[in-house]
Formats: sequence, structure tokens, C-alpha cells
Amino acid sequence: MQKTFKSLFSLFLSCFILLSGIGLINVLLPVRMNLDGLSTEVIGIVLSLYYVGLLIGALYSTSLIKRAGHIRMFAGCVSLGAASILLCSLHSDAALWGAMRVVMGFCIACAFTAMESWLSDSSSKETRGQVLAIYNAVVLAGLFGGQFLINVASAKDNMLFVIAGILMCIAVIPVVMSRHAGPILEEFSSMSLRLLYKRSPLGVVSCLISGMLYSAIFNLLPVFARGVDITGFQLSLYMGAAIFGAFILQFPVGYLSDRFDRRTVLLDTN
Repeated sequence: MQKTFKSLFSLFLSCFILLSGIGLINVLLPVRMNLDGLSTEVIGIVLSLYYVGLLIGALYSTSLIKRAGHIRMFAGCVSLGAASILLCSLHSDAALWGAMRVVMGFCIACAFTAMESWLSDSSSKETRGQVLAIYNAVVLAGLFGGQFLINVASAKDNMLFVIAGILMCIAVIPVVMSRHAGPILEEFSSMSLRLLYKRSPLGVVSCLISGMLYSAIFNLLPVFARGVDITGFQLSLYMGAAIFGAFILQFPVGYLSDRFDRRTVLLDTN
């Protein structure tokens, strides 16, 4: 397990930096749009377009991996995601931000596909649960830390957009400079949603429901918090508390899933 972790350290480091930038932009955008006087409906629509991009990225990411490989695809998509964030700083416009949310979602889906397929290739059946637990812990730690960066500058300024873009650019460096060449590309075919449901109906239903809850909570919690005068550092603590609850469960769940039936563990944790 220790050898596996060492070989994946650069990937985990890139993941942490990337999710720190995402954590910042996820809380910054709803707060900024609320300050600009946009309605809750418009804020919800703009933020939900991120998941449209995620869906498109999930459909096309395997083709990009076949074309360019894991590392180059990760680097290209994360760089494009950084550009989309920086473009948001140029003009406060709901249409522009909505379009950039689609691009951002696409890029993050591709980055997640590259990272998670890399993890799957590097782990065995006996260690996969623990490796994924570490990965999810890194993801949540990045999101948690990114929330607090909103206190570095005023949400009305463009500096926070620049900081988020810089973090995403830096996230490329550990993976690109790593000695690890990434997984060996082999012939593979994507699995349809129908076949995936037949293979694991509980997994598909759980992902669908948890995704709906996650998107609703984390998109609109900052708007709700501002409505009850939770701002600044208190907002970071408020948002971070929800992420911290998921973080502390990753390690016991990962350990149990390697030793017991994963469906039983999934039902118990839900």
C-alpha cells in the first residue's frame, strides 16, 4: 500500500491543488452573483450548467484519453478550465458565466476521468477501496481548504478569480513533472448507462441521488448563508463543515469496503 501511495503522490498533489481552486470558485460564484443582484433562479441556472459540462465531459473524456493519453489530456483540460475561470473575471454577465460553467464542468469531468482511471490502473482489488478513500479525502481536503481562500480578498474584486485560475494552472505541474509515465493505454470501450445499471443498480441509483443532493446543497448554500448574514470567515466554516463530515468518513468506509461486501457498506453508510 505504501509503494502504491508513493507512486501516486504527484497525482494526489495535483488533485489537491486543483480542488482547492474549484473549492474557491464554487463558493465565490454564488456569492458574487448574489452581490451583483441576480435572482436565486438565475444563480441556480448558471451554477447548474456546470453539471451539463460534467455530463458532456463524461461522454467524451475516454476519446480524449485515447487521443492524447492521461497526462496530456489532464494538463490540457485543466489549463482550459483555468482559462474559463479567468474569463469570468473580465465581465460580470450571467450568460458569460453560464457558458464558462459548461466549459469548466467539461474540463473537470475530463480531469476526474484521467485521475480516477489512473488510480484504478494503479490499485488492486485488495487495495482499491483504500486508494479511492485517500483520493476522495484529498478531493474533500482541497475543497475544504479552497473555501477559506475567499477571505483573502473581497468577493467584489477580481483577485479571487485570478487566484483560482493560478491554482488550476499550478495543479498541472506535479503530474507533468512526475517520473511516472501514467497508465499504459489499452483498447477499451465505454459502458452504456443501461449496462452499468444492470451491473450495479445500487451504485447507479446511489450516485444519481447523492449527485442531486450534492449539487443542490453546495450550489445554493452560499446564497442561503448570505441571506441569514453568514459571511466572510463564518461562511467558510459553514461550507467547510459539510465537506469535513464527508472527509472523516472516507478512511473507515474505504477500509471496510476492502474487507466486506461493498453493497453492504454502501447501504450502511447511506
